[in-house]
Amino acid sequence: MTLKRELAHRVVARLTGQSAADRAAEHFSNVYQKHEKPEEIKELRIKNKELGIVEALVIGKLVTSKTDARRQIEQGGIKVDDRQVTDVNATVKIGAKGTVIQKGKRHFVKLMV
Repeated sequence: MTLKRELAHRVVARLTGQSAADRAAEHFSNVYQKHEKPEEIKELRIKNKELGIVEALVIGKLVTSKTDARRQIEQGGIKVDDRQVTDVNATVKIGAKGTVIQKGKRHFVKLMV
């Protein structure tokens, strides 16, 4: 793992510069190793303050279909504001600061009103 990390750092540094390589290494460490949220999360503005979790996943483009959304929920792969969702009929309430939906370990979207 150490050798892979060093190789990746050298390749990124050569292509984009040392500071970009340092930022990429920090991002990898935070998101993939420490399982923290990334600093930059894609934001989507929507009109409704409340919608079903299946619809929220489709709107956020975290899934390819409603069937895929239901499967992801049933398998425990969806979190809303760091709380796991297991009910396909659950609703998502969009707060004043937005609501973060996570699919798996690496896919995030923030819904805003």
